[in-house]
Amino acid sequence: MDALPGIGHACGHNLIGISGVAVALAAKAAMERLNIDGKVVLLGTPAEEGGFGKITTRWIAHAGLSPWEGRNALDAAVLAYNNIAILRQQIKPTHRVHGIFEGKDWGPNIIPDQAIMQWLVRAPTTLEMEDTKRRATACFEAAALASECKVQITLKSTINEITQNKALSDELADVVLKRHGTIDYEWGIKSASTDFGNISYCASDLHDWGWATLTNEVLVLSHDACFMVSKALAAVGMRVLTDEAFFQKVKDTFEEDKKLKM
Repeated sequence: MDALPGIGHACGHNLIGISGVAVALAAKAAMERLNIDGKVVLLGTPAEEGGFGKITTRWIAHAGLSPWEGRNALDAAVLAYNNIAILRQQIKPTHRVHGIFEGKDWGPNIIPDQAIMQWLVRAPTTLEMEDTKRRATACFEAAALASECKVQITLKSTINEITQNKALSDELADVVLKRHGTIDYEWGIKSASTDFGNISYCASDLHDWGWATLTNEVLVLSHDACFMVSKALAAVGMRVLTDEAFFQKVKDTFEEDKKLKM
């Protein structure tokens, strides 16, 4: 459910899953061995890929005999696609609107009565994404209006931007720097998205995706990097549980980040 059709785990979700399990197991082992109080929760967020819309009409007609009796859902989808292409000129370079459309039982001699589109809208922040989504929705509605079709838009859950907790990320960077040297984190995660961002809206967070995808082309190196990051994350978690001053700093940082999102 969490892979791309025909491609598989090209986004590194398999490595992210391995890392999450490894961190939880490492933290549990350390807590038991050192008699540290606390609770470890392993939270999974599968099936983040998706987003759909549908243009339909029950007016079917023969394309050669009486096309005027039909309403062409494929034309509506093409119009919507072109509307989005025009919209892209007017949105910020950091925003993305991309999608595909398809149909069922289409034939060149029949006016298509249904088209299904899948669209994704991305932006640096949730507020910016909502504004661009509103403009994209208008493109779909305009296409349906022009072709006398009906559009049904099904909105999937929103994926929020990741807000790294600076106290946690600085600690992780320090651990990695001392043990493994520098790593180009931004390369792996820039312009990408993950539903882990939703977690950052309700709890202090730290995301490791950049390193998982950085070496994804070579399986052995990917697993080595995943193992390295998992140990570093577990070390950060142990400091949260054992250092009251650091734990308070993490909580204060989270509250400050919440104010910036409002």
